[in-house]
Amino acid sequence: MLTDIIVQGERKLSTGLAGLDEMIDGGFMENTVTALIGDSGIGRTTIALQFLVGGVTEGENVLFISLTHDINRLKKKLLDMYPWIEDKLDHQLHFMKLDPKNFDSLSYYLGNGLPELLRNLSISRLVIDPLTIYEESLRINDNVPIMSVYHIYWTLKSIPCTSFIVLSTSSARSLQSMSGYSEEFADNVILLFREFPKDTYLNPYKKVLLILKTRYNRHEHSGKVLEFDERGVAYLTKPENV
Repeated sequence: MLTDIIVQGERKLSTGLAGLDEMIDGGFMENTVTALIGDSGIGRTTIALQFLVGGVTEGENVLFISLTHDINRLKKKLLDMYPWIEDKLDHQLHFMKLDPKNFDSLSYYLGNGLPELLRNLSISRLVIDPLTIYEESLRINDNVPIMSVYHIYWTLKSIPCTSFIVLSTSSARSLQSMSGYSEEFADNVILLFREFPKDTYLNPYKKVLLILKTRYNRHEHSGKVLEFDERGVAYLTKPENV
C-alpha cells in the first residue's frame, strides 16, 4: 500500500490510506497539492498523518504544520496509531506549530519562507492543518484574500513537495470549503462528510469520503465509507446496499 507506483513514466504516491489509492487510479501524482475538506472531528487530521507516515515508510522527510493542534497531543495520537514510528520523530517526521494570532509569522512561513524551510529540512511531503484559520485571517488583513491564497498554492506547486491542505467545510455550502478558494487552486480535492439515516439522528451516522477533483489522473465518482480500527487508523470500505 505504501509503495510508490510508476504509471506511464510518471510517479504516483500512495496516500497511505487503505482503499483511497483504488479511487484515484493508484495514488496522487507526485508534487501536487491536495485539498482535504471536512468538518472538525470527521478524520481529516488522521488521514493527513497517515499520508505523512506513508512518506516516512519510504524513507522520506515529512512535515506537519499545525495552526491549532497541540503538538504533543498530535505526537501521542500518532504513537498510538504507529508505535514503531517513535524513533523517527523529529528526525524524519517533523512537527511545527504556528500561532494563528501572529499574522506576520504565518505570512512568512506560508509564503516566501516556506520553500526555504522545506529545503532546509529536505521535506518531500507536507501537511498544513487547518489552512482555514489562515484564510479567515486574510479576510480581515487583506483586501484581496483570494490572491494571498493563490500565492500559497503557487508556492507549494513550485517546489518538489507533495502537500495535503486541511480545510473546514462551509456551513452554507456542504460540498465546498469555507472560502471556496482552495478548490480552484488545488490539484486534487477530497471531501469528507457525515451521512445521517433518513428522518432520525438516533441511529449511527456514516462518515463518507468522496473525490471531487483530480487534475492529473482518473478518479471514482462515488464515495466510500470511512472507518477506523482499534488504533484509530482510518481505512475505506465500499458502502453496503447501494
